[in-house]
Formats: sequence, C-alpha cells, structure tokens
Amino acid sequence: MKAQEKEFQALLAELLRDNNVRENFKAMVLKITDKNSSQAVLGAMKNPLMQKDSVFVQLKCLCMLAALVTNCTHCFHAELATKKWMDRLLKLFLTSMDERVREKVPQLLVNWADRFRNEADLQEFQIAVYRLKAKGISIPAPTPPRRRNQPSTSTPSLNDDHDHADSDSLLNDTVDYSDAPNSPPR
Repeated sequence: MKAQEKEFQALLAELLRDNNVRENFKAMVLKITDKNSSQAVLGAMKNPLMQKDSVFVQLKCLCMLAALVTNCTHCFHAELATKKWMDRLLKLFLTSMDERVREKVPQLLVNWADRFRNEADLQEFQIAVYRLKAKGISIPAPTPPRRRNQPSTSTPSLNDDHDHADSDSLLNDTVDYSDAPNSPPR
C-alpha cells in the first residue's frame, strides 16, 4: 500500500499546487476503487490536512475530501467514517485559529451525517456531530444537494445525478484567496 500512497501523494501535491485541478482530481477519483486505494488516498491527505502553517492547504484538503465523498464509492466513505478520521477532523477544528476552517469542518460533518444517516456502518459522521454539540459548538444546518440543472461555482461532480453544494468550491480556480495566510502567489 505504500507505493499506492506515494502515487496519491504525488497526485495530491499536484492538486494542491495547480489552480486547474479538474484532470488531476478526476484521475484521483478514478484510482479510488477499493479499500486499499481509499486508505492510500486518505493516508496521503493526512499530513497536508494537519499542516498548521498553511490554512490554504488545509482548506483545499477539506474541499477535496468533500468532493471525494461526493464522487467516490461506499468503500471510500467507510474508510473516512472512522473514529481515527473523525478525531483528526475534530482536532483540526478545535486547534485551528482560522474561521474558514472552523466553519468548513462542522459543515462537512453535518452534511455527511445527514447524507449517510441511514447507513449504520457510517455512523461515525453522526457521532462526530454529537461530539461537537457536546462541546457547545453551534452546528449548521445540512447543505441541501444541488440538482444537476442548478448552476455551480464549484468543481463539477463526476456523478451526473447530483452534487452537494459544499463539494469543493475551493477547487474552483476563480476563488480569490489573496487574504488567506500562506495563500499561493498570484
């Protein structure tokens, strides 16, 4: 699995560095076909996501997670819906000083909890939301799915039926991040 993780690390590095991410993202999604590839891509995302010195990288990783949840199969969802990954996302939320990260993490968790509420093996999403509530954190309402004919400002889903509105507005190359700490040069 280490070779596969290195392959995903290379794709992820390209996604984080490139403003035109459509082809690299599509290549990543197409390679996530089973438990091992799901673990590999999440392993590749772990370090950049927790990188405290770059809010831009953290936000982009969070948006990639959202897009991967939208575009990948149940095997990816099951690998993400683990206590270890929920702990990682909650730690990011609790330790981040950036308001955008502190807004994005609960929104993703709520959206995923809502989307997978009837799937018992994905209950860690609901548990993570309850853990935030127990800490007195205000929980946003789930973002409704966006239908195919609605205009999108985010990276298109590979799924033709619907896409979640939270799926990845940061992957859109028209978003301005000039005010973000450690934002990429223009």
